Amino acid sequence: MSNAFLLRLIAALFKVLTWPFVRYEVRGGEVLGTRDGWILSGNHRTVFDFVHAVIGLHHFGKDARILIANEFFDNPVYGPAARAIAAIPVYRKTDPRGAFDAAVAALRAQDNICIMPEGGMHWDARDPLKLGRFKTGVSRMAVGAGAPVLPLALVGGERLWPKGARWPRLTPFRRRTVVLRLADEPLWLSGDDHRANADKLREVQEALLRQATADLQALDPGYLPDVTP
Repeated sequence: MSNAFLLRLIAALFKVLTWPFVRYEVRGGEVLGTRDGWILSGNHRTVFDFVHAVIGLHHFGKDARILIANEFFDNPVYGPAARAIAAIPVYRKTDPRGAFDAAVAALRAQDNICIMPEGGMHWDARDPLKLGRFKTGVSRMAVGAGAPVLPLALVGGERLWPKGARWPRLTPFRRRTVVLRLADEPLWLSGDDHRANADKLREVQEALLRQATADLQALDPGYLPDVTP
């Protein structure tokens, strides 16, 4: 069974299992269907982002290999799933270069890669539409592989699985809406000023985050982005 087929099967299963609890809205991103070898760069507020992104990509008939901290591979629940979908482990302390090289090789083979450049979950209730400082890995991958970046914003999942919660908060048939908004055009990064590229990407993603938040508030007026879940 190919990794692509397995990822799409998992996405379909996630959607069926979460249907009583979650309504998924996808906006933008039509350019995604024009090619493969994308770097999909998103914000990261919650563990639910993984489920949200996989289902959102399934909407376009796409899948992506996800960069995941190696700690998840040691978890008895998440580890088998991460291996099954050919996720790329990130060993921040012992072998940070290994994940980078694996991602560049995958991009050159026309696999899609999904990464959260903040390097961890970020949520600041005082300024919820502001993202954390981006690491430079996306820029290095994009330049190294000659790959386009497609920025995206994930909003609403923090209500379903708040940061620090061991399990998701799902209420049967009280469906909460989540929004995935993707850019309409690719972002091509070049040169060796990776700090400037990372800051540019952050600006684009913050603009998408504002759009996605407005989308969700139009669908669910009760959504308040400045309330800590």
